[in-house]
Amino acid sequence: GSLGNVVFIAEGEKDADSLHRLGFDAASGADGAGPGKWRKEYTEQLQGRTVLIFPDNDAVGKAYAEETAAALHGVADHVQLCDLSTVWPEIPEHGDISDLIALLGDEKTCEAIAELATTTPEWTPMLLFTALRPPFRLFARPLTSSARARLQGAVFFIIAVSGGNVNHGRREIPI
Repeated sequence: GSLGNVVFIAEGEKDADSLHRLGFDAASGADGAGPGKWRKEYTEQLQGRTVLIFPDNDAVGKAYAEETAAALHGVADHVQLCDLSTVWPEIPEHGDISDLIALLGDEKTCEAIAELATTTPEWTPMLLFTALRPPFRLFARPLTSSARARLQGAVFFIIAVSGGNVNHGRREIPI
């Protein structure tokens, strides 16, 4: 069927079906979560829409959600990566939106989704800048969630070369 202006992305068909049952437009990838499983045609179908992503509470689900958000960034009108632990602090490993529905029931889950939709900021990519040989152009690329975790709390040393003079500084950058 056709999709509305607001679409929820879940990790699997079970979760998309659960969200449909609550009256939401929802979709999932055909092959579940995992590296490279988000397809270009999915992104094309969501162009200009508001997209809320509901990852499973595990490393694979979170990485897939980051990959999905990165693919949709700049194509969809608005992208939010909704962390279920915000409304369910005791969410177990591998917990998902269907588990939340089973726990809270339909009405309370709709309230929780409304809270997530209104409080989750728009997703933006983390950028890693790389300086190459003179003239020291800077290139940026989105950080993956695993790279972001490795850089948590890191201190970056900034070195600038200008006219043979070397300037350097220490800068803490929040990740």
